[in-house]
Amino acid sequence: DSFKNMNFDLKRTIDHLLSKSNRSSALDISQ
Repeated sequence: DSFKNMNFDLKRTIDHLLSKSNRSSALDISQ
């Protein structure tokens, strides 16, 4: 459960960082 939350946090962070430069890449990672 904690690992699942950590993974979600990581993906959310990466998504946030990528969305600044490339929205499409951020969307790909979120899926």
